[in-house]
Amino acid sequence: MKTDSVGGELGAFGTLAGVAAPDTAAVIEAALRLFGGECFTVSDVTGDGHPVVYASDAFLTLTGYALDEVRGRDLGFLQGDEVGQAAAAQARAALLEGRGVTRVVRNYRRDGTLFLNEQCYLPIPGDGRPAYLLVLQKDVTDTVRAAGSRQDAHHDTLTGVANRRLLEDRARQALFEARREGGAVALALFDLDHFRFLNDTLGTHRADRVLREVAGRLGAQLRRTDTLARVGGDVFAVLLTKLPQARSALPVLDKLQGSVLDPVREGGAMLRLSATVGVEVFPEGADTAEALLAHAEQALAEAKASERGGYRFHAGGFDAAMRQRASLVRDLRRAVLEDQLVLHYQPKVELNSGAISSVEALVRWAHPERGLLKPAEFVPVAEEARLGAELFGWVLEGACRQAMRWQQQRTSRRVAINASAQALEDPRLTARIKDALTRYDLHPGLLEIEINERAGPDVLEAAGDKLRELRGIGVRVALDDFGVERGSLSQLRGMPLDGLKIDRSFVGRLGGQDAEADLELVRAIIGLGKSLHLRVTAEGIETRQQNVLLRTLACDDGQGFLFSQAVPAEYVPAFA
Repeated sequence: MKTDSVGGELGAFGTLAGVAAPDTAAVIEAALRLFGGECFTVSDVTGDGHPVVYASDAFLTLTGYALDEVRGRDLGFLQGDEVGQAAAAQARAALLEGRGVTRVVRNYRRDGTLFLNEQCYLPIPGDGRPAYLLVLQKDVTDTVRAAGSRQDAHHDTLTGVANRRLLEDRARQALFEARREGGAVALALFDLDHFRFLNDTLGTHRADRVLREVAGRLGAQLRRTDTLARVGGDVFAVLLTKLPQARSALPVLDKLQGSVLDPVREGGAMLRLSATVGVEVFPEGADTAEALLAHAEQALAEAKASERGGYRFHAGGFDAAMRQRASLVRDLRRAVLEDQLVLHYQPKVELNSGAISSVEALVRWAHPERGLLKPAEFVPVAEEARLGAELFGWVLEGACRQAMRWQQQRTSRRVAINASAQALEDPRLTARIKDALTRYDLHPGLLEIEINERAGPDVLEAAGDKLRELRGIGVRVALDDFGVERGSLSQLRGMPLDGLKIDRSFVGRLGGQDAEADLELVRAIIGLGKSLHLRVTAEGIETRQQNVLLRTLACDDGQGFLFSQAVPAEYVPAFA
């Protein structure tokens, strides 16, 4: 594939993706800019059949057909009577879903000779569904026959994982989809440290068993959409696809390195391994499969020269940023273990009486070097590092302990704690909460779990049974930051809730330029909450005017700097 103008070439397809009915000539022109002299065809898939509208010179040379003999026919004619039903069904399903797929099929040239054709299907969308199909093709007959089977042609014979060739193909497909759909792709090379010495010591047969064990461990950490490949004697490649952003690769890399570090038992001995890692990411770095792999190799060489057992990203600036982020994750793990975290409590006030109805527990990090960090400075990092459930467990423990103290002091206060998406997905959620209530002899009504719309409708729906179980024993559940996401009324009605918290962005606009419109919007939210028999709380109250308006609208409770910031537990009684 030509790589000198990839950005511009893909820009042409990006433009076509938003067109309701892409023009055939424009599609062909863009395909030529993308793939130049490569072997490919373009088919129209908007109607019955998939007629070829263009075939490259390389394709005509490969098959022996003239363009007029190919145009207007379904590409399946190359298969003659040997239609691979399973492969064809796979390709059709991928096409309907708008995703790419690679397959190898038996094809026949015009003179009747058989060849094995590797076809990479890349759908070109139009009006929300595929309009054209671009198929990259390659004669892989010699490669497959030399390897003995198609499996051998695409997979490493020792470990069974993908080989370099399949890795490159999947990287091309992943990059194509990332450009079309957004997101990031990362390619990481794991080089086992001092493995040559291990091979010389154990012997090839036993060393091979260690490689198979490592391959199994790495593969167990990956999603179905990711790819594990062996690209050298003791070098494994991991292709991470469909990442929200490049830094999302960090927690995965952390897990992968951790899986290598676990001791390996071989022949009665416990072997301790480590791996040095080189990483390249798209879109921050390389934009082709070849460059992605080459840059990862360069990063690996630099990492081996400076710090075996560590990792390095190819781009210097990005590497520095990721190192800083990784350092923060390591510090955060240590903070949980060494009790560096602290809880502050923000009162929730009954607007009519001014009495404190409950408090919300908010975590702070007493960082030994950076001072007291607020949640916004480290909670997103904890979520990316998959520490959300662990952080929730720490907050639950501390909040229940403090609620027990208030209960013993006869100044009982309900304590609310935030449950992130990862906490809601934790299968231990209800068991952990019940256990904490039992250990601290805490009445369930003194605990409130705040869930957030940002967790997403799928997560909230999946957590419904857990939340219903908690409400069944008396724990309260509230929906936090209501209004920031476009949740449906039907979903809200089906959620097990006791309370609704209006996001501070709505409260902050009260009394502003569009005073009447903003007031009516908040009135509607309060009315919605009341109609569902929920207690409504307004967040972010900072002025007396906002407080008066909310009382006029019959809002139940309020939180904000007008009443108090989040303070250590010993200062909360002063606001009673």
